Amino acid sequence: MKHTLYIALMLLMGLVACTGDVKVYRLSGTTSNANDTIYLYGLDRRYEQMDTIVTDEQGFFEHEIATDTLFPANLLIPSSKPILLYVEPDATAAIVQEGDEYTVTSSSAMQAVYDSMRTLLSNKTAHEKAKEIESFVTREPLNEIGIALWRQYIIECKEPQRRDIFNILNKFGGRLMDNDYVIDFKEEQEESRSRSNVLYTALPAFKFTVKGNREVTNATYKEKFLIINFWASWDSLSVEHLKQVTALDSLYKDDELAFLNISLDYDTAAWRGTIDADSIPGDHVCDIKAWNNPLIKRYNVSRIPYSAIVNPQLLNISYNPAITELPNKIDSLVKAHKENEKEKEKKRNKKRK
Repeated sequence: MKHTLYIALMLLMGLVACTGDVKVYRLSGTTSNANDTIYLYGLDRRYEQMDTIVTDEQGFFEHEIATDTLFPANLLIPSSKPILLYVEPDATAAIVQEGDEYTVTSSSAMQAVYDSMRTLLSNKTAHEKAKEIESFVTREPLNEIGIALWRQYIIECKEPQRRDIFNILNKFGGRLMDNDYVIDFKEEQEESRSRSNVLYTALPAFKFTVKGNREVTNATYKEKFLIINFWASWDSLSVEHLKQVTALDSLYKDDELAFLNISLDYDTAAWRGTIDADSIPGDHVCDIKAWNNPLIKRYNVSRIPYSAIVNPQLLNISYNPAITELPNKIDSLVKAHKENEKEKEKKRNKKRK
């Protein structure tokens, strides 16, 4: 009898739980293309998964997320910059395409504040943007919108000022100081301070499966100059940068220069299509980790395009060189390396005699 009562009680509790209100975030919108694949992924540990959304024949899509907490997420639509959304319990959001841009209409109070701040910052200089963001964070030190605006200042401004970056950072309060991005930024700064020279540090250890199902590691690129490129098919600027950098391939032998091209794509079809259509040389990686790729984290890449040059001893010798300077820079590096190797060979020959 007691066993029967226990089972009945458990069933009743389950029924109550199932009939309780489930908080849902509802997202809908329209793109210009039918059967588009769209990706939604959380930007912190509150939502560590990626959702795939497919549009219908008219380009319309709908998506729901069951959530009891608010969190930031990126919506990635092909040929568009990532759209920041604040996923909030019981909120709705509609994505509307206006020309080449997308706008968000949402019932989320956080989304409204974020969008109004982005509008305010749209036509300001880099320094003016930094001052507006600093003012916002000063007023609301616990509002995580400040984190998003701070990161976008660093990523989107061509020359973000170190003073402005830290002025904003130092205004964050309480739990925001434990935000993943803040912690990562501080660790990187601490690491930079602990080094007497940011150059000539070792290429971080890695193992990637590149296009063609071949594995590459640090050792793969020993004894040659390596250019590491970070890019994405959805970012036209980084695609053009990648083409210009890898065009150097035709000027050197395979044992002199190599390319490791790491994509931030989630859409592997778009990634393959881009590198195949333009026959872009080099080893290509698309591990679907985007900004969480280990080398992207190690190099503290905050924007694309981004490149690093590694010498034949697997030491970093240049970070993000200007594309206009790259041909002469590589040429001088390769020539100097050849001369150095000749001198070493002469010394070895003398010792043998």
